[in-house]
Amino acid sequence: MLAGKKTFPASLLSLLLMGGVALAAGPTDAEPVAWQKAGVGLKLISSISNEVGEDADWVLTWADSSGRGPGMELLYPSKCPRLITAEAERLNGHPILGFGTGQGTFHADPVGSSNSLLWQINPLHGAKAATGFIVVRVFDTHGGGQVWNFGDNNAECPWGTSGPPCAPSRTAVELPFIWENFGSTRNICLINEKWGFDVPPPEPFRPLPFVRFGEWYIYTVTLGPENGDVVLKGYINGILKGKRGGINVSWNRNPLVGDFGYGRTVMNVAEILLYDRVLTPSERNAVTAYLGEKFGLCVAPPAFEPEGGVYREGQTVTITCATPGATIRYTTDGSEPSKTNGKEIAGGKSIAIGSDTILKAKAWTEGLPESLVNKAFYTFAPIPTRGLTSWAKAGFGVTFDPEHENWVTGWMDASGNEKHLAKGSWAGNPLYKPNALNGQPVLGFGKGQGTTTADELYYIGTSRDGRYGFIREPFHPLGHATAGTGFIVVQAFLNNKNPPYGGQVWDFGRYGYQTNIWNPPEIYDNFGATSRPLLIKDPTLKFGEWYIYTVSIGGEPGNAVMKGYINGKLKGTAGGLTVSFYELAVGDHNPVAKNETSVINIAELLLYDRVLTDTEMDTVTAYLGKKFGIPYQ
Repeated sequence: MLAGKKTFPASLLSLLLMGGVALAAGPTDAEPVAWQKAGVGLKLISSISNEVGEDADWVLTWADSSGRGPGMELLYPSKCPRLITAEAERLNGHPILGFGTGQGTFHADPVGSSNSLLWQINPLHGAKAATGFIVVRVFDTHGGGQVWNFGDNNAECPWGTSGPPCAPSRTAVELPFIWENFGSTRNICLINEKWGFDVPPPEPFRPLPFVRFGEWYIYTVTLGPENGDVVLKGYINGILKGKRGGINVSWNRNPLVGDFGYGRTVMNVAEILLYDRVLTPSERNAVTAYLGEKFGLCVAPPAFEPEGGVYREGQTVTITCATPGATIRYTTDGSEPSKTNGKEIAGGKSIAIGSDTILKAKAWTEGLPESLVNKAFYTFAPIPTRGLTSWAKAGFGVTFDPEHENWVTGWMDASGNEKHLAKGSWAGNPLYKPNALNGQPVLGFGKGQGTTTADELYYIGTSRDGRYGFIREPFHPLGHATAGTGFIVVQAFLNNKNPPYGGQVWDFGRYGYQTNIWNPPEIYDNFGATSRPLLIKDPTLKFGEWYIYTVSIGGEPGNAVMKGYINGKLKGTAGGLTVSFYELAVGDHNPVAKNETSVINIAELLLYDRVLTDTEMDTVTAYLGKKFGIPYQ
């Protein structure tokens, strides 16, 4: 704290920052453009006398410890955040800053008042890519609140606009959701901890542990190019928890930390680091290790190089841990690594992966909480990866009911985007059928699939009101997409309605319940649309045959075009549509009681958040055709 006393200035915005602070030993060779440490470089006044003195604990300015950035100052007329130094409230011995109601003094943070610090100039202004770290704890007051605000929502989200992607127009922890606009023109739900099930989903799909209010976390966000797209990623304690593409980069000129006038944020902050590029995995893990050790939060999770993804050939994967002296164990069979399960590996050693694999690793060391499990999907296929948001393969990542052979409880996303499918408590179980199609397994949905429960499947999909749990995604992979392409390898049968007809295959749009009706020779689809046109009418289509069905949609509102393909050949188009993707369902909405169940088999499903080129569509169709022995054009 500063010695002596000084009268509190009349204009907070005219305050000058303290002199530069020498850069301490950095957590990585990459230099941050801003580095804020609680307790370092603070200009304080007294909560009692409004003067600088020994009892000063209200924060007016916060100098940048990197020596590169402009630092921060109080956003007038916000209330002052508070420096918290009491031994019982420190984080592993380090002071913290308190924002919001209940952080120490009524005068500093009355109920309903905003409470924030403002960067004088955005240290990331003009950056095409960036990485941000914040050690933060958010409390459950009014449902959560804002952490920081870096994006420029003004173009797409005028003041007062409500509803996604414009609400909230800031980075907000409103568990089970974390909204983020880090360098983006719109706010998106980056991390979603809501499952919407009456019972928890199968163990492999749970993002353990769930993010909770009142807990300290190292929250990391990256923004930058990836596979021809601009991608935003969110990490908790070093583990990827959310990923969204299609970002338009635009920075808030004067970003802030704290509450942007809503008077709802209650949080603590210990440290912030900003970089004007996407750090490499090893650099990102080095920063996580530095923060985890400094604040006693965690061992850095093991890192994989190369990271999980879709590859055309086998990979040699190196496993490391940035926390010195940590013990690492890994598994490749889908089980959770522990001190008694998995293979131990020395940091820096490699393993060979040549087939579809779920790689998991965990690390331990004395004196720190164990790391979270890092999980990566290594999948091999000659397909385009840009915009691939979800990929379900019947031969990969299927989980089963422990009491019933081949009863499916979940279906993992092979794209690595964590868009898994899982059965809820009210649904029956699809049936796993090994060696059913060209030596490959498939999943059977609907009456007649071989077991009592499967025979009685009546809701394999999702409901509009969320009362039921079905095979569904915890968050739609195409939720904010303005275009999309879907591939499904499917076999449909006549149902037992009088007269019999086909049934629903999937559900993506905002029109009614049965949104894709596979009823040869006719196929109706509302893939990402607000209406359900007759897309294909082809007398050569037959029940009981396997097809590669492809649909794409894209274009201006009211003038979007949907196209339908069978085995790679364009079979129909529909125009004058409006794109609006909704909850994803795979299977049937119709109850058995109505005698209208769909009966289908599915082998594979791929979703892209853009319209693929003709060449790309041919590539995916060829991959599926060769794999499943289906003739294609």
